[in-house]
Amino acid sequence: MQNGGGTWLRIQLRVDIRAHQIYAHEALIRGPAGESAMSVLAQVTE
Repeated sequence: MQNGGGTWLRIQLRVDIRAHQIYAHEALIRGPAGESAMSVLAQVTE
């Protein structure tokens, strides 16, 4: 996903191939200039 400001989010499923089950999810978020997730989330307001 990417919004107009350039912030992007990627979600990856962790899969147990033998059991054919998803066992976890990972998410990665970056700001338009490569800012860390902590930097992006610190700017979120209600």
